[in-house]
Amino acid sequence: MKVFSFIFILILIMLNFSVSKAENPSDIAINYLIQRFGSANYEITKTYTLGNVELLGISDNKNYYVFKINLSNNRILDFEAKALDLNFKAEHEGANLYVECLGTKNEGFGIDFNESSAFTLDYYYQGHKEDNSLTFSVQDLVLLEFVDSNANGIPDNGEKMYVINLNTLNHTRSDEIIRSPMGLVTELDVTYKFGLEGKASLEIVFTIYPSSTTIANLTSDQKMKGYEIDISAYLSNYNRYIKNSSLLLALKVQRPVVSNQPHELIFYNDGYVSLSLSSPYKMSTMNSSIYLTFNNYGFTNFKINYNQLKQFVSTLANQITILISAILLITLSLFLILRYKKIKRKILSD
Repeated sequence: MKVFSFIFILILIMLNFSVSKAENPSDIAINYLIQRFGSANYEITKTYTLGNVELLGISDNKNYYVFKINLSNNRILDFEAKALDLNFKAEHEGANLYVECLGTKNEGFGIDFNESSAFTLDYYYQGHKEDNSLTFSVQDLVLLEFVDSNANGIPDNGEKMYVINLNTLNHTRSDEIIRSPMGLVTELDVTYKFGLEGKASLEIVFTIYPSSTTIANLTSDQKMKGYEIDISAYLSNYNRYIKNSSLLLALKVQRPVVSNQPHELIFYNDGYVSLSLSSPYKMSTMNSSIYLTFNNYGFTNFKINYNQLKQFVSTLANQITILISAILLITLSLFLILRYKKIKRKILSD
């Protein structure tokens, strides 16, 4: 009987070990890559836990694969495969951090982090910043509680609310460059940690990829051109000041929304390039604020995207092209008129 019990317990331990091993986020990610893209020399370059979400980065020294995995049920929440095709540069100037990712034609993006949690994102064309139509600036990050009396998901006048401006809190900022085993820069993580009352804290991670091409995501193998900043936030041990209140992360931005979709806010679209903010979580906007919800574990995520819809041509290049075309058209017209008059004179003289 004792031998049987020992064997039974041993079998349970072995089964539990195999299940635990299979449920390891790194194993889940590697197995997913093998099943989808085949075997390769996959190397895990980053693992980072925010609440119930594991952030993973995996390199095969050719492409970079990024995952968000729900630790509660081991489900892959988000996946992207990226080509690392931009040159990366990061510079500290006093308390500011400036990051630049440019391609061979000096096309790409730059992001400027100041001493607080504010940041500015710029689009580059041939090494020059485009005009303000493609600049995205967040001046304030705010933690907001409010009693949503009319259930519209937005804090309205007259509703009870409690506001914490993150720029006024003591915080730390750190940055870490992640590299592949061959030394290639795969991402930069800029992490802000804010101390709240008691044991409460808020952590925000900005992830910057030196990439202009997303090769695949969870639902598609279609290549997409553009640049992306991925931002994840985790609020822990937070005790609400208002009973039964809704909790949001609010971004104070400096530009209006031109198109409001359920999971995407578009700020600019000229047919060549669009500037947007997307999130898998419920979000809303009013005036100059964007409101993002947290999941039940205090996690939220959003992305700021420059999507290249066509081969982008700068405003200046457009103007030059139009001017040259107009000159050629006028020249051709004058030539045809003179030619016509010459032929007409010849006919009359004959």
